Amino acid sequence: MKLYVGNDTCARAAQLVANELDVRHELVYVDVLTKATSNGEDFATINPLLYVPALRLDNYDQDHHYLFLLGRPGPRIWNASTAWYLGTREGRPVPSSDYD
Repeated sequence: MKLYVGNDTCARAAQLVANELDVRHELVYVDVLTKATSNGEDFATINPLLYVPALRLDNYDQDHHYLFLLGRPGPRIWNASTAWYLGTREGRPVPSSDYD
């Protein structure tokens, strides 16, 4: 599958989920101003609305990429990472059990 991403977009969340779930994917960078892709594809044929991020699966296209990725099993590192990066309580990291 190909994940079309751009700098300074919400595509980072899609990349994070794909990496966390260990989903094999190819990143294709899209210039958000010119809509040119790093591999020379016409982005308008990939996503006619020209929104980034976009996902092209091997067998079909899907606008709601997060539904596909979130439905797949993956490592349970997310809770610990969330606790470490997002929260502190009284100067200490929030235990990951708070996020279960």
